[in-house]
Amino acid sequence: MNSGIAVLDDFGLPQRVAASRGRELADALESSWRSAFGYEPRNWLGDLEALKIFYDPVATGKRLREALSKVEETGSPLTPPMAISVGDRHLITPEGRAALELLRESLKQKGSDVGFDPALAAQLQADLLEAYRSWSRHRLLSVVDLLGGGAKPLQMPAMGSVLVLLVNRSDSRPRAIPRFRGDDNPRAQEQIDAAVFACADAFASTLNRQSRRKPGKERLISGWTLHEITRRLPGALIIDDAGVYVVAARKAEVIDLLAKELAQRARTGRQLEEAFDALVSEFRLRGPVLAAHQSLFERPGDTENLKERLVAAWREHAA
Repeated sequence: MNSGIAVLDDFGLPQRVAASRGRELADALESSWRSAFGYEPRNWLGDLEALKIFYDPVATGKRLREALSKVEETGSPLTPPMAISVGDRHLITPEGRAALELLRESLKQKGSDVGFDPALAAQLQADLLEAYRSWSRHRLLSVVDLLGGGAKPLQMPAMGSVLVLLVNRSDSRPRAIPRFRGDDNPRAQEQIDAAVFACADAFASTLNRQSRRKPGKERLISGWTLHEITRRLPGALIIDDAGVYVVAARKAEVIDLLAKELAQRARTGRQLEEAFDALVSEFRLRGPVLAAHQSLFERPGDTENLKERLVAAWREHAA
C-alpha cells in the first residue's frame, strides 16, 4: 500500500490545503460530476460504478462518443489526475471523485487550512484498485463464464421492468419512477410496484403463456428484479432512495441486452411486437398511478420508436 502522501498525490491533493482552496476544488469537482451525469454526486461506491461508462476499457468508440457528447461545458479549473479535458469540458476521473470524497470529509474541520484522513485515503485507493481490476477483467471473466455455462439468462420480470422504465422515458432523475424507503409511504410504494410488475407480467405472459409471477414478490425497494440488470450492465441504471431510471447514455446498451436475451425467447419478430404492445397497453391502463406521483412521462411517438429499435436489435441477434 502506498504511503499517505503518495496516495494523496495519486488523487491530485497536497497533504494540507487552505480551506478556501479546498472548497473551490470541491465545488469544481461537483460541477464536473453534474456536467457528466446530470445529478449531484452521492454515494462513493455507487458513483464509482457509474464512472465505468467513461472508463470501461472495453467500451466501444461509438458508446464513448455518445456519452461524451452529453457532457456539458463547465469552465472548471480542474487538471489531471482529477479530470480529463475534453475540449472546453472537464470530465471528472475516478481519482477526482475520490478527491471529492476526501475534501468533503476534510472541510468539516475548522480552521484556515485542513488535512486529509490517511485511513480514508487508503480505503478510497483500495476501492479504486478493486474497481480498475474489475473493469479490466470484465470481458475475460464474462467470456469464461459463458464458456462454462455459468451466465444465467435474465428473468422475464427483470426485462419487463426495465422496459417499463424505457417506455416511461425514465432516463434522468427528473423522470425517475419513485421509490419510498421503509414506512415513508408504503401504500404508494405498493401501488407503484403493482403497476410496474403488472406491465412486466403482460409482456412475459405474451411471450410465454406459462410465465406468471407470484403476486407481491417483486419490489422496487429491495427486490432482485432491477438489480439483475445492473449486474449485467453496471452503472446503466440508477437505483437509489429517490427513484429508478435508466442512464440516458446507456439506453442503447440496455436495449441491446434485452434484444440479445429476447432472441432466445421470442420465436418471431411479430411475437415480440405483440408482447411489447401488451406491456404498453397495460402501462397505459396503470398510468394514473404514476401520474398521481407526477411520474408519468410516456409519449406515443417515443414508445413506437423504442419498439422499432428493440425489434431491429432482436433481428440482429436472432439472425
